[in-house]
Amino acid sequence: MHLFHGEKREATGVNSIPTPAERLQEYSRALHTIDDVLSLIDRCSPAGEAKFAHERAEIARACLLGAMPVEFELSLKLVKKALAKTRDSEAHRTAEKLLAGLKM
Repeated sequence: MHLFHGEKREATGVNSIPTPAERLQEYSRALHTIDDVLSLIDRCSPAGEAKFAHERAEIARACLLGAMPVEFELSLKLVKKALAKTRDSEAHRTAEKLLAGLKM
């Protein structure tokens, strides 16, 4: 399910809007994922791209809470880009796996 748009239900093939409960569950999962990514970034060097990635992850979190989907998705893309440039390849791979669950 995409966080902000209807999804195509596989069983029926019909486009539908997620229920409020489904949307709340997705938002909750997204917030937990962003918090996990922030914790991961905090273990990296605090300079350069890691610092930028942390700032963008904080912005993504604020955008999610503020129901700003375009800004949220842009911030997540910038987090991925910044982490790709850090020296900590393990942190980058782990963050990629975490963020892959958030469909953009």
